[in-house]
Amino acid sequence: MVIPMQSVNAWLQHQIDEYKFLIRDVTVDFYMAEARLNRQESHIDHLRRYHNACMEMIDLCRKNGDDEGYLHALVKLHNRLIK
Repeated sequence: MVIPMQSVNAWLQHQIDEYKFLIRDVTVDFYMAEARLNRQESHIDHLRRYHNACMEMIDLCRKNGDDEGYLHALVKLHNRLIK
């Protein structure tokens, strides 16, 4: 079975566009969780939410081969947990 190249290109572009939308939404959640955690009155639940947001971003980046995004989220989570 021969698949026309245009179909593969269209499929790939759709996948890339879908990833961009998903990563944008996850990034907003990530930075909102970070902002809550940076407040003076933050507590352990804020750290849990931050951890969950980081893990969601890490998983999404890993599944889509985004090594830069994966490492960025992993390093931010690591540094926050040390802090």
